[in-house]
Amino acid sequence: MKNTKIYFIALLGLALSGGSLLLNASPGTTASSDKDVVVTNTSGNPVPVVTQGTTNVAGSITVSNTPSVNVANSPTVQVNTSAGNPLLARDVDNPARQAYEASAHFRPILPGTAESCAALPSVPASKRLVIQYVFAEFSLQQFEDVVTLALFTKVNDVTLKHPLDAHHVDLHNPQINLFRVAQQLQIYADPGDQPAICLTLDPALGVDQPQAVISGYLIDMP
Repeated sequence: MKNTKIYFIALLGLALSGGSLLLNASPGTTASSDKDVVVTNTSGNPVPVVTQGTTNVAGSITVSNTPSVNVANSPTVQVNTSAGNPLLARDVDNPARQAYEASAHFRPILPGTAESCAALPSVPASKRLVIQYVFAEFSLQQFEDVVTLALFTKVNDVTLKHPLDAHHVDLHNPQINLFRVAQQLQIYADPGDQPAICLTLDPALGVDQPQAVISGYLIDMP
C-alpha cells in the first residue's frame, strides 16, 4: 500500500511537469494557412509597379518635360479644336509670302538689227518665278511702228515666246509716238532663267525712254 502511494505521487509529478512544458511552448511554432495581404499607401508614397502589355488608363494624363512622342503604324490622329481655339495653318505657297518685282531698260538697237530687248534679273536658285503682270513703255520715232513684242522665258530647258499687246497712246502730239504694255497673265520661269522682253521695229530707227517691269511671286522648288 505504501509502494502504491509512492508510484501515484511520482506519476502526478511527471504529469505536472509535462503540462508546464506545453504551456511554455512558443506560439510561433504553429503553421498558419495562406491569407490575402492588404498594403495601404498614400499618393505621395505609392507602390512601384511595372506594367506589361497593353494598359488602360482612366482619367487625364499629364506629360511633363516635353518628351518626344512617336506615333507608330500611321493611325488616325484627331485634333480637338473649337471655334474659339482653332488649329493654326499656313499656306506656304501664298503669293504674298514671296512677292517679286523687277525692272529693266531696253538696250539700244544695234546697227543692222531691228530688235531691242530688256533683259530682266535672273530667277533665284531653287525658286520658280510666276509672272502675273507685265508693264512696258517706250517712245518711237515718227512713222516707226512695232512689228512684234514678246516675253521670253525658259521652263524645263525650253525657251518659250509669249506675245504681248502694245497699244499706241495718243498724246495729241504727232512728234511723240508712245506705246504702252499693261497686261495681266500667268507665265512661269525656272531657276536661273533670265526673262526678257523683246520688240521688233519697222523701220528700226531707235527707241527712246525704254523701260519694262514685271511682277508676280516666287515659289520654292522641291
